[in-house]
Amino acid sequence: MSSAYIRKACATLALLGSAALLCAQRAPQKSPPSWFWGCWVVKRNLAVRDISGLSQKQVDAIIGTRIFFSPSCARSGGTVIKSPTYSLSVLSNAEFFTRRSYVDLSEIGVRGQQVTEVAVRGEFAAGDVEFPGADVYLRERDIVIEVENVYLLAERAKPGDPSCGCEAPPAR
Repeated sequence: MSSAYIRKACATLALLGSAALLCAQRAPQKSPPSWFWGCWVVKRNLAVRDISGLSQKQVDAIIGTRIFFSPSCARSGGTVIKSPTYSLSVLSNAEFFTRRSYVDLSEIGVRGQQVTEVAVRGEFAAGDVEFPGADVYLRERDIVIEVENVYLLAERAKPGDPSCGCEAPPAR
């Protein structure tokens, strides 16, 4: 075999391998990763350089909210979605910037050039104000929820938290 033929074959294999890797990286996920499931507590507002659609009073009311995600239900505060659908999208920094009112991934604490977005929808048209947690961005160990251009950090709830689960908490 000639060396030119071998070089051409190697180049073709390298291109095919790169294309397969690119396709694997862009293949849509069908379900959120296993670490996403469970209970989260909204901890704080992440300051971004954007105009908020919420008052400070509304933001303060969201902080402390328990958000629960499972394949069979989702709950945010007192709002429960039975049989939710979860759709995932991987957004590049440029896509996120354009779609999310010119906010950069680094402003919400995402290291890297892409983020996985989880959109939670249910049997009724729950919006992000009625269901904080409808739009979620996955970070390394926690999540960021977006409500009317306000980005809030949520951390894993303590195990055994009685406010976590599919059932709405009793009225006070």
